[in-house]
Amino acid sequence: MYVFKCENCNGTGAVQIGPNIRGIKTCPYCGGSGEIPEQTRPDNADFQVDLAEEKEDIVENDDTVINKIPELTFFGLGSAFNTKIGHTSAFLRIGENIIFLFDCTEDTTRYIIENPDILDTINELYIFVTHFHPDHVSGLGNLLFYINYDISHFIDVTLVAGSGTVKHRFTQYLRAMCFPIDEVTQPGRFLGYWHEVRRIVNGETVSVIPIKNKSHCDDAYYFYIIWEFITPDGKYDYRYAIYTGDTQLFPPYYKEFDYDKCERIYINCSTEKHIDDGIHYSIEDICKGCDFYHIPYDKITPMHFESDEVEEKACKLFSCPNIIKNGIPDL
Repeated sequence: MYVFKCENCNGTGAVQIGPNIRGIKTCPYCGGSGEIPEQTRPDNADFQVDLAEEKEDIVENDDTVINKIPELTFFGLGSAFNTKIGHTSAFLRIGENIIFLFDCTEDTTRYIIENPDILDTINELYIFVTHFHPDHVSGLGNLLFYINYDISHFIDVTLVAGSGTVKHRFTQYLRAMCFPIDEVTQPGRFLGYWHEVRRIVNGETVSVIPIKNKSHCDDAYYFYIIWEFITPDGKYDYRYAIYTGDTQLFPPYYKEFDYDKCERIYINCSTEKHIDDGIHYSIEDICKGCDFYHIPYDKITPMHFESDEVEEKACKLFSCPNIIKNGIPDL
């Protein structure tokens, strides 16, 4: 979410994609005309994410025509104590050479080691950790050891830290495992940190932006996955998905989302009924949020299941997650 001021209409508000940043000059409210349709004005915008320095844009050689955001593929779908279907973690392949990885569990690392072809053409890996509970980050150290010492080709790994505190936690976590972090974080030496990610593939921009959310624990984040593109008539447009981790999404935590542009919400669904501490959603909670915002149920992909029963009920009602079967992903 960005706060901006349009140079044409002088309107100030919040929008999921900033209209006057990163080379984008068309305001989504007035389209550059200076006239704003009333229904497009944002209401009650109450937060913004600060932009951080970004690397120089690199256009990847990829002939794929992207019409919508590809769906995530999950390594596992279980909550902390539901290990038989693996702890929840997912990835998104961007072109041929880039992978975005959301959380990194023991199952994530095991699948990648058992299927090294996953990384055969990859030279950039971006790892987004929602928070540092063990069912979300337990495989990170082993994966970095594997890539650094056992992969024959160089892979540039980026840990996405939504704040300085998260960056410090990454560093302390890896140092505690005797990972040579001071050595490998030198420029061009395997490991680095970004605040958010923006990559360009075939002229279309893919961004992942962390949004802080304290509903679960301090320095927990969910992520916008945003695809920016030019329509056939030459206009700027975008679509996005949301990956929640264990964070809350619906009110009272955040009030304004452009759900019409949202293609998918990957949302935790771990409880049978609502619990007062607001940690995880129940199926009932998700349905109430969808009904309130008029979100089609088929845009919801549930995850982080605590039992077979929760998984079965949720997948009957919402979109079934795309999960690796037998350790072999459909790439």
